[in-house]
Amino acid sequence: MRSPDGTGFFIKGVAGWNIHTQLSDADQAFFLDDCVAKGVNAVMVMLFDHFYTKHVPTDAHGNAPFTKAGDFSTPNAAYFTNFKRVLQMFLDRNMLMVLAPMYAGAEFTSPKQGWADEMRSNGSAKMRALGQYIETQFAAYPNIIYQHMGDNSASDLLPLAYSMAQGISDVNASRMHTAHLNGGSGGDHSPRDVFAPASSYPAINLNLIYTYYGELEPTTWMADLMHTQWNRTPAWPVYKAEDRYLDDGVADAYMTRWQTYQAILGGACGNFTGVNPIWYFGGVGNATTSATWQQQLSAPGYVQAIRASSLLTAHAWHLSSPDTANTFLTGGVSSGSSRAVARRADDGTWAMVYAPSARTLVFDMTKLSRSVAVSWVDPTSGTRTAIGTKTNSGSLSIATPGSNASGNSDWVLLFE
Repeated sequence: MRSPDGTGFFIKGVAGWNIHTQLSDADQAFFLDDCVAKGVNAVMVMLFDHFYTKHVPTDAHGNAPFTKAGDFSTPNAAYFTNFKRVLQMFLDRNMLMVLAPMYAGAEFTSPKQGWADEMRSNGSAKMRALGQYIETQFAAYPNIIYQHMGDNSASDLLPLAYSMAQGISDVNASRMHTAHLNGGSGGDHSPRDVFAPASSYPAINLNLIYTYYGELEPTTWMADLMHTQWNRTPAWPVYKAEDRYLDDGVADAYMTRWQTYQAILGGACGNFTGVNPIWYFGGVGNATTSATWQQQLSAPGYVQAIRASSLLTAHAWHLSSPDTANTFLTGGVSSGSSRAVARRADDGTWAMVYAPSARTLVFDMTKLSRSVAVSWVDPTSGTRTAIGTKTNSGSLSIATPGSNASGNSDWVLLFE
């Protein structure tokens, strides 16, 4: 993906699914201003909430999404007027909204988390017509990517979601579309693998990875998923949409870091960080921390994830490739959550490496095109420690420097 000036656009995102339905106008502005101050340029948002807001399905102004409950042929103009106000707030700040136009949701709760049953009862024609209405309303806002489905890969819902994508495309064929599927055990991590062959689903033109490491997916790793998608032909841009959310009862700051670095150095064109309770803004969610969403804006893991993307985008990241075959990082790679990852400039002028734990890293320096300044970066504090200039010849072995400022042993190595 590219910015209007032709340079690469890297998504530095946060999950804020319920900004429209849960927050007051003032809190919306406060949150978005904090995003801008941190360098966050994108937020994942639900157009309609079914479960997570305390007053579902209305927005924060009390507007219902449909004038007849659950009937997709009766969109409420007042609801969309208020949502366009939020879209304008994003646009005024040069921010991207990755929008779930109809969140299907997990179906194992009661009530169900999303609109799966309503999607089925409304059917394909109403889904397509609603897609047309949505894009007609939002046509003036170029800062939208549509992310369909949501925590669901049910085979009967996929064509319904695609009907909505078709409806949007009927009005504006230039929109980008992707899908957030089921990231659980044996899940569908990539829409490119589900909406296949691509020739049958031309509206789906952007890829993402969604995985949920932990009790649901103990053997699925972000770097492996990213590398697999990178090596496909033809190449599609792919971003990390979701993994374990910070402070969800499993993910701490360290897990958030290694998930983030495995994604962005594994080939992603963007990264979303999920943080409890920011994503639902104090509505109905996983209350696994006593901190408020405002307090979590300063959570170390969140700040460190943003720093990771900023380290990468300080370079011409869009002219770089992940070291999927370990031709540059030849030793100390390991596997799983301990896998070290590297991304190198296509012209060999710089590289960035992340080691999740203590080890000796080995590099084939001939894969660089010039002598480079090498430095360690503490991923928890941002502090840099220069190592010196190294030539682009032979092999280089270098050991990680012990504990970082947080007491962990993960480090970033820069060749510049």
